Amino acid sequence: MDEVERAQARLLSLEREKGLLRSQLQTANEDNDHKNSDNLDANSSLDTSLIAKEKIISEPNTELHNLENTLSNEREQHMKEIKKLNDLRNEKEVALEKLKEELQTRPTTKLVDDLRKKVKILQAVGYNTIEAEDWEVATSGQEMSKLESLLLDKNRKVEHELTQLKVQLSERTSTLESSEANIVELTAKLNGQQRLIQKLEDDILKGYTSKERQSTLVDDWDPSESGGKEASENAEQRRVSSDQDQSSMLKVICNQRDRFRARLQESEEEIKRLNEKIGALTSELEKTKTDDVKLYGKICYVQDYNSERVVSRGSKKYAEDLESGYSSDVESKYKMYEENINPFAAFSKKERDQRYKELGLRDKITLSSGRFLLVTWMLSFAFTSLNSSPKASTWLGLQSLFCRLSHGGLHLIYGRTFVFFYTMGLHILVFTCLYRMSALSNLSHGSEESFVGDKTIDLPHAL
Repeated sequence: MDEVERAQARLLSLEREKGLLRSQLQTANEDNDHKNSDNLDANSSLDTSLIAKEKIISEPNTELHNLENTLSNEREQHMKEIKKLNDLRNEKEVALEKLKEELQTRPTTKLVDDLRKKVKILQAVGYNTIEAEDWEVATSGQEMSKLESLLLDKNRKVEHELTQLKVQLSERTSTLESSEANIVELTAKLNGQQRLIQKLEDDILKGYTSKERQSTLVDDWDPSESGGKEASENAEQRRVSSDQDQSSMLKVICNQRDRFRARLQESEEEIKRLNEKIGALTSELEKTKTDDVKLYGKICYVQDYNSERVVSRGSKKYAEDLESGYSSDVESKYKMYEENINPFAAFSKKERDQRYKELGLRDKITLSSGRFLLVTWMLSFAFTSLNSSPKASTWLGLQSLFCRLSHGGLHLIYGRTFVFFYTMGLHILVFTCLYRMSALSNLSHGSEESFVGDKTIDLPHAL
């Protein structure tokens, strides 16, 4: 634009000079018509100067025309660029409006901070993933009160569940006791019926044999010649009547036997059902007891949460916040949760270790040997033999006893003491007997003969 203005200004100045020269030429022509011959040289010089000026003027005109063409092209290009920029600006404004709307719908920074605090509290309550150095920050001020309220709510919930389980346990225990009483009653009734059946069968057998003997005695008896015919007829009549009475009594007894047999089968089926029910209730009772123990451990853990500083279950790299954004940290947290799914396992292990450390040397030896011998060998052998037998339902009490032993029945102090001294005494007795027998066998040279029936047994003198 500056070059065009300068060219226009130069063109105007040249046109003014041209006008001045023309005016001078006209005045010179009017004043000096009579001096044409004298001023031809001046006119020719003026013409040449005018032609030179016109050339000079034509060059800026062409330059101006070229500049105007370039200016128009540039204006068109600028208009296109301005149009594109306007379209792009409109698109950006639309996108900006959308982002503003989305930003309005998104939570604020305060809400995000509150959510992060809640996430940390939930981590502390549920998964125990806050490290010791973050505990003071996570439990400062109002967050500590929220954490305490959450822990108290969880403690109340666990206590409520424990109460419900205790009620269910008492109900099932009463049901089990009533079932056992029914089984004892039915077993006694069944034994009485079996004795009654045996007695009836013995009575039937005795009566049948006695009647046969009477009939044989009547047949073998030799009547006199005078009344032989009448006696034989009377004997036949008595025999027929006795056979009829015997057959009728036998039918009655057989019917009674069938009725008792049917009742006996029903009683056996009922006993079988009750045994199965007792087995199911026993297993459910054991499961409820284990759940009760676990809930008690959880309650102890929740009540003692403030007595010790919370330590993470994994290394420090696992204790970062879940909202950090790194996929490796998230995967490591989930891997940590999968490896130790029970948050109270460390607490339970610590309790067991503490109980084990409190035991004496004698109790430790007995407990270790009992675990090694009973839990690994005796239980596997007992369960395989009981499950392979056809009457495995009658051994449910023995199975429950082994289960209690495997779950810590040998942890009783008196039981461990008895097992320890009994084992030691048994070993001492065996070794003493072996030593005594070996010593006596070397010292004794004679033998005594003891006769039992037709067999002869040689015994040492000491025996």
